Amino acid sequence: MLTLKKMTGDGNCLFHALAHGSEENGVHLRALIIQYLEDNAASQENEEQVEAWYQEAEYLQSNASHWGGDTAIIAFTLMRQQRVILHWRTDDGHIQTSERTHTEVQDTAERFRHAGQDNAEIIHLWYNGRDHYDLLVPSQEQPPAPAPRAANQPQPTHDEASPPPPPPPPPPPHPEPRPPKRRKTAASRAQSKQQAPAQGAEETSEAAPAPPVEDGPTLLEELTSMPVAAKATHPRRKLEDALTRFANTHLRAQPLIPPEAKAENVDSGEAWPQVFCAFRGCTWSLPSGTEKRLHQHVKDAHAPELGLVAQHLPRPMPADALTSVYNEAIALRCREAAPVAGSSRDRSALRSFAEATSKDNVESLICFSCACIHPRVADTAASGRIDWHRLIQSPASNDGSHAESTESLHELLSMDRYLERY
Repeated sequence: MLTLKKMTGDGNCLFHALAHGSEENGVHLRALIIQYLEDNAASQENEEQVEAWYQEAEYLQSNASHWGGDTAIIAFTLMRQQRVILHWRTDDGHIQTSERTHTEVQDTAERFRHAGQDNAEIIHLWYNGRDHYDLLVPSQEQPPAPAPRAANQPQPTHDEASPPPPPPPPPPPHPEPRPPKRRKTAASRAQSKQQAPAQGAEETSEAAPAPPVEDGPTLLEELTSMPVAAKATHPRRKLEDALTRFANTHLRAQPLIPPEAKAENVDSGEAWPQVFCAFRGCTWSLPSGTEKRLHQHVKDAHAPELGLVAQHLPRPMPADALTSVYNEAIALRCREAAPVAGSSRDRSALRSFAEATSKDNVESLICFSCACIHPRVADTAASGRIDWHRLIQSPASNDGSHAESTESLHELLSMDRYLERY
């Protein structure tokens, strides 16, 4: 049986537990382990272990309240040639056991065990699952035999004859211990050879050994070693690269400012042309024009440059391919910096809004079929939900029956009849 012996929680609980039974204290042992980590890190098997030893030494030396972990335990076992067993309780109540002994010490202990000379004391540590280590020490198996009673001594009562109750089990710690890093231990070599035979009764008194830790790359190591193609193969990547090259080489850095204007004069309040071209070296502009006129200019004057990008669009190529490339290239340029704002820009925007909402450019139309009301904006009429349509066309022939039906439709659906009835 093992009994829990509490250690002081001052950041050196691990070292107090490891130093228990010797003449040195935990603080002194901490300094010895730090020095041993620094002096012997370079002699470890692989680069990962070397780095882990240096990191543990630096971590413990940086702050006296930093508590030691798995690497410090393994270094202690090699420094003192002593085995250490770690115990903890999982969230389902089972006690797990794992040997945290350096492989060199483990191999030496195996040879002595086979030779019948295994008398080395094993240190059993209890981990609370978060930030504290305590010590597990062997408890007395059998109580001392009672002294013989005198002939005239009364018989002991039931309470006096009963043995004392067993000591309580260790208090349940926090759910899971800190996951140990892969170190030079017997558990890390489980894939290359079978687990060593079961240890003595002291080791197996709590529970069966924990399953071996798989020695393989971690998720972070797999992500950092993931190969990346030197050249992207996704079809859209070609379009994106072509758009970026086109925007950087053919468009002005400020495509929303007219070619004659300057960014530093954006607050001058001057009247900018309503439409203008964003190509470098192109001075085309109209004081009062429409987006349709701008798109026509772009197709007429810059179709070859736009076509080099449009060829990467999906097939069949849409009718507005060139203007779509032009608009997206302007958007790429605008995303490179904060938008230009000033009184000149505001003046142009207010003028465009006034023209777009004047006269019959904005209407509320009633559907002939369902009588629902929908807004109609002239600039976006092609994509709107309602528009004007002529219901009665002129007769296509001189057929009398067709003429009669047309006259009847005029009679039923004419504006005069609508005003008369409604």
